[in-house]
Amino acid sequence: MSALTVLTRLAAGGAIVVMVPITTPVAAQDATPAATPAAIACTAEPRDVEELVGFYFDPQGTPVATPIPEPVVATEDQLPTGEPVDAEIEAELNAVLIEIFTCFEVGQYARAFGLMTENLARQTGPDLANPSEDTAEEVRALLEAQIAGTPMADEEQAGEALPAAELGQGRDFRMLDDGRVGGIWTAQGESVFVVFAQQDGRWLADAFVGIEEAAATGTPTP
Repeated sequence: MSALTVLTRLAAGGAIVVMVPITTPVAAQDATPAATPAAIACTAEPRDVEELVGFYFDPQGTPVATPIPEPVVATEDQLPTGEPVDAEIEAELNAVLIEIFTCFEVGQYARAFGLMTENLARQTGPDLANPSEDTAEEVRALLEAQIAGTPMADEEQAGEALPAAELGQGRDFRMLDDGRVGGIWTAQGESVFVVFAQQDGRWLADAFVGIEEAAATGTPTP
């Protein structure tokens, strides 16, 4: 079993770590590739930098405990079920996730966080094992410089990122009992269940659920 950093490895390297242990079954790699999504620019309003820094560090600069992420499931059959959603909602959720990946890809983390709920933004904090982002001052400087357009990319980490164009379309969308909506995305043979919550009239990514054994079947939503 490999430990995949869902957003760091699939979207971009840097100040975000969501560790989801999942495997890469041969059957999933042989499945029909998902349709390539249309290009979407990173235009989301950035989440306030001071708010983000406050998610990860207390006023004294000490790292705060992060919320426990959703538990990993062994198979897709263990995911929560629900009624299908309409094509308009599916399109909105695909667009949100693609834009999140695009924002990380182009080094605009605060804009990516602006497309997440507070719950998910708190989970996806700085990599405290990285000396360049283990203090509040460093994280603040990184986010502010990115918003200002100053390149501060880690070329080695960025080279491992999955371009947003390779993300593909979600499938098997369903409305959950609590009003959130989830769908499955697969990239590089590995799958994750992404849950979205509607806040102030727009959909935001709220949780990532790792799937240890990606399904060999499943048709991407057109």
